[in-house]
Formats: sequence, structure tokens, C-alpha cells
Amino acid sequence: MQGKIEAYNKIVKNEFLGLENISNMDDGKLRYDMFVKAYNETREHGGINGLTPSEMSLQRLITSTIHTKTKQHGVTM
Repeated sequence: MQGKIEAYNKIVKNEFLGLENISNMDDGKLRYDMFVKAYNETREHGGINGLTPSEMSLQRLITSTIHTKTKQHGVTM
């Protein structure tokens, strides 16, 4: 987990702080919110096969739901 946090901090430093011209705290918060949204919803991630974190989360939810339903109905795959 520590490695993932360090990797994210590096991305924030290089892709957000290093590129944005933040004029004040409110501007910084707004721009950071936009960065996080893009990071989670549009930026492809090599560590999860080019998916976005949102896509990966949805994929896991669908897989978990299917697994739970097949287990409840006694279906084996």
C-alpha cells in the first residue's frame, strides 16, 4: 500500500503541481478536484491494464455480483 501512495504522490507532484499555475487556495482546491476526477475517470493506468480506476472498480463490482449470484443459485462456472 505504501508504494501505491508514494506513486500517487509522485503523479500529483509531476502531473498536477508541476503543471498547474495555482493562484490561491480556492483555485488550488478546484483544480485538484478536477485533477482527481480526470485521474479516476479518464486517465488510463498501466498498472491496471490501461483501464481507469473507475472502470476497474465497475469491473470488480460486476464480477463480484456475478460471482455472488452464481453462488446463491448453486451454479458453477
